[in-house]
Amino acid sequence: MTREPSARSGGETFGFPPEPAIRRLAAAGARARAKPALAATRRVPATRSNAFPTGWLPAALAAALATLTAAAAAHAAAPKATPCLGQKMCITVNGPWVAVPARGEATFLLECPKRQGTVGGVDVLASSTDVRVTWDAGVPSAPIRGGGNTTGPYLLFHAVSATGKPGLMQPWIGCLPNPPTNPRSTTSARVVAITKPGKPVDLWQTSVPLRAGRQTASRACGGKGERLLSGWQATAFKVDSAPSTALAAHVHAAVVVGDVRVAASIATSAGIPAGDEPEVQVGAVCAK
Repeated sequence: MTREPSARSGGETFGFPPEPAIRRLAAAGARARAKPALAATRRVPATRSNAFPTGWLPAALAAALATLTAAAAAHAAAPKATPCLGQKMCITVNGPWVAVPARGEATFLLECPKRQGTVGGVDVLASSTDVRVTWDAGVPSAPIRGGGNTTGPYLLFHAVSATGKPGLMQPWIGCLPNPPTNPRSTTSARVVAITKPGKPVDLWQTSVPLRAGRQTASRACGGKGERLLSGWQATAFKVDSAPSTALAAHVHAAVVVGDVRVAASIATSAGIPAGDEPEVQVGAVCAK
């Protein structure tokens, strides 16, 4: 005969007798004793930072995490270029990372957008303090934004290594709109001289991306009636962070200055990651 559920059975049906109280108490006690052990397996060691507890990681993964943390800290501590510091209506222009040879000089031309405006500020980043950098203003005796004088729409940078080790430098300029002409006379401030120098030389450049193998590139004067005087070439990498200084050894470029063009013969060996975007700048120094 089927028995009806008891009102004291706690909801049991199908005619089964209610579970004895002693059995329910024993089960509850077992569950209570199991909870602390379960909680212990889920506990995370306390830490003052948000770092993952490396004690639980394999040794190789912990080492990789430590390396990434150190690299991030070094990147955060790296100086920032500020060529527009204190300037209004200033546009920041950064160049690529230019290879500085162990011997000799690296030369690189950095231009304002569309070669318009004037350079109102300059800054440089380098791979080490061994790299020493100077630059040429486009106008003789014209300091940047000094005394009402201005530079042109570009700067020519020169870099050498003071210790005979290869390095890198990244030029930066701050470009401003052309200021209004100041017609005031400066005769009283001039020193009497036999003659004045002529117009400043004009600088032109072409940058070509590199690939493994042999390439050629050239640059002529861009102004009408200009005569080619000399030229230069520079190896550079168009990346935000400085690449390895050893990459420049994969590029060999030779420049020949002709009557109307500067020609570069470039040989690039394999081994430069495509993400480092290697290039060679070929430049021409011209005058009328």
